[in-house]
Amino acid sequence: MVEHRLLSSSLITLLFYLVAGKIKLPILTTTAGLIWLSISFFYYTWLKKTNVSIAWIFPISCILVSFAPYQVIVWPMAAMQHLSVIFMGYLTIYLLTIQDFQGKKNLTLSFFLLATFIAITATFSAGNGMLAWPTGILILVLKKEFKFLLIWICCSIFATAGNFWNSTLNGTPSDNSIKTFCTNFFKEIISFLAGLGGGIRFQGHESFLDDCNFQFSLKYPPIYLGLFIFISFIYLFVKTLKFKNNIFLPIVGTSVFIFLTVALLVIGRTPPNGDLVVFKSRYYIYSIAAIINTIFILAAISKSSKWHQWFLLVTTLFSIGFWGIWEVLSSHKLINHSNTLQVGQFNWRENDQWVIYQSTAYFENYFNSFFNEVKNKAFGFELPQTILNKAFQEKKWNETHFSPLKKIHISTDVGYKRLVRLNMVNDQVKPIRHLDEGYVVIMASQKDTFLLWSLVSPTGLRNFLKTGDRCSKGYRVEVELDPEKIPKGIYFFHQFYYSSEDAIARKKPDGKIVFK
Repeated sequence: MVEHRLLSSSLITLLFYLVAGKIKLPILTTTAGLIWLSISFFYYTWLKKTNVSIAWIFPISCILVSFAPYQVIVWPMAAMQHLSVIFMGYLTIYLLTIQDFQGKKNLTLSFFLLATFIAITATFSAGNGMLAWPTGILILVLKKEFKFLLIWICCSIFATAGNFWNSTLNGTPSDNSIKTFCTNFFKEIISFLAGLGGGIRFQGHESFLDDCNFQFSLKYPPIYLGLFIFISFIYLFVKTLKFKNNIFLPIVGTSVFIFLTVALLVIGRTPPNGDLVVFKSRYYIYSIAAIINTIFILAAISKSSKWHQWFLLVTTLFSIGFWGIWEVLSSHKLINHSNTLQVGQFNWRENDQWVIYQSTAYFENYFNSFFNEVKNKAFGFELPQTILNKAFQEKKWNETHFSPLKKIHISTDVGYKRLVRLNMVNDQVKPIRHLDEGYVVIMASQKDTFLLWSLVSPTGLRNFLKTGDRCSKGYRVEVELDPEKIPKGIYFFHQFYYSSEDAIARKKPDGKIVFK
């Protein structure tokens, strides 16, 4: 995509390849997670230097480690891109303001040059990395560091121009949305506020393939949380200007960086009909940062108030609830993601097709061609050995473990091209409790075998408190297949349960389908 150069992600991936001789996707995701957790260092430092109680690091940490951005746990590239660019944005601001906490009056050349280098790296790592420059301009102006300001502006011009060199926005989502910005101005303002508060949008899709937008409406609670976040920032910003106190510049700077990122996201992604694009888990990273900054603002403005402890208590309860709700409600989504990706890897290993993306116009061809090219070139890229793959090799056939599938429905001509949609339900099998277990449906002919992924549903907070189960009983299959990419034959459906300790397949078929 022309909007992201992915420099930092590429450098980290290259480093792992040079050191280990291979690339492991879980290692990349773990690295991105560690980068994200390191942001807590900035907040700890800023709390300490602003004489705000360190106890506030607890609610901040609860928000930071929540499962709200669950997509970045299973999408290595999304994790590397979004988490690393936020870290670099924060690091740039930290370096530009560090001397305010060291008792020094002016910014030193060494910290300025280091901040400039980080900003350049961020620029070539993601589209919103360029926003480190306007944020830096604001900080330098407020600090009256005019001797560095001109250099910073010149570097920003060259870096931004270099980022757009030999690229075009024609035909990209950003290009289409820029053209309709004026007609959607009000909706995009609302979408901006919704993006700031999106972290409390607990409802969502259960499959990562359902990455659709939401119809525009003023009924979403995140809009009003976003408004509160923005008003809190304005209060702190006005206070900073009024008292000419640079002590809160890091929070002002990081807030501006996050606000500009969400604004750029809204402008660049909003479709012509004005649907909300911000309610996607990978974008909740920015909402989390905005919520944490608001917590910091509450801590700062109340530190001398008699209500300070009450603010701390309420904020702590909110953050624990926020973490707990996402812990419960995201579990089934992580299970669905894990199940789907393991099925995709199995199908690719066995059939050179991921299959899970066949309902899309782009991803199936991209994944198949990319991984086949990697395999043919013997590149040091290693997919993880999945529990599903091992369990399938050790499966045992059993008639009593499963109840029959219900509501098997097969339809054709779905969507923009001729697809076969399979819908199946089994609402009696035991609930899934761990990421290392799941249900799939084996679709097998005499020559070929494919696996069909399943979806489980959340049990809800009330049932979770009663039973401890995060998923409800049963599972369902909602699959769209491209008949032109499935080898001809008569395929029978067999249910299959897998875990790290067990692998049971139902011998009696629950139905069949013919691909001609």
